[in-house]
Amino acid sequence: MAQWQALTANEARAHKLYGFKGWLIAVYVLALVLFVLNVRSITGGDAMMLIMFETESQVAFMRWVIALQCLAVLPFLLLAPFKHPLMPSAALVGFAVDALARPLTAALLIDINNTKVMAITGTHLLLGTIFISYLLLSRRVNVTYRNRIKAA
Repeated sequence: MAQWQALTANEARAHKLYGFKGWLIAVYVLALVLFVLNVRSITGGDAMMLIMFETESQVAFMRWVIALQCLAVLPFLLLAPFKHPLMPSAALVGFAVDALARPLTAALLIDINNTKVMAITGTHLLLGTIFISYLLLSRRVNVTYRNRIKAA
């Protein structure tokens, strides 16, 4: 378990890793692109949903699941640029819900055997794992949002 050294707000702001930049921007942009694509799927602008699922009821159900995923990621998208201290906790929960919602739905509730759906499911699990790992391990996230650094 990592030992942490607390920083004051002024010390954190003065630290070289403080800020909404670096890999955090890359994670944010990727999350934003996925959010927009998911909103497009919900609103019916994605014909791929009709190709991937066998029935209209499966498409409708997945739209609700994707809406849940959008709501789960929204706190990260809203809080991260403002350096809000709740961002890491809210984002961890959001990314976990996002990463697990589609795979669990596809595996448990929708009886399909479709390689496209499985590919998207695998991608969500992989990206969710990457996002969560970044939030837990990033020195920038710890300095900017938690006002702490690893103890020497």
